[in-house]
Amino acid sequence: MALALCISRSTLQRRLRAAGTSYQAALDATRRDMAFRDLTKTTLRADEIANVLLGELRKAQVEPILR
Repeated sequence: MALALCISRSTLQRRLRAAGTSYQAALDATRRDMAFRDLTKTTLRADEIANVLLGELRKAQVEPILR
């Protein structure tokens, strides 16, 4: 992500920390927002959305959140 923003990894970490968040928290929030959008705007099932966003390995962790 830092590369896409044309900043160093340490700068990204510092800015996230200053904003009171972390890369993982931002990633989780983005995935949650995308999942809710897909649940309301598509005909995809929760398990299909989880598979698209996270892959099979984390699907079991996401399904309870989407219920």
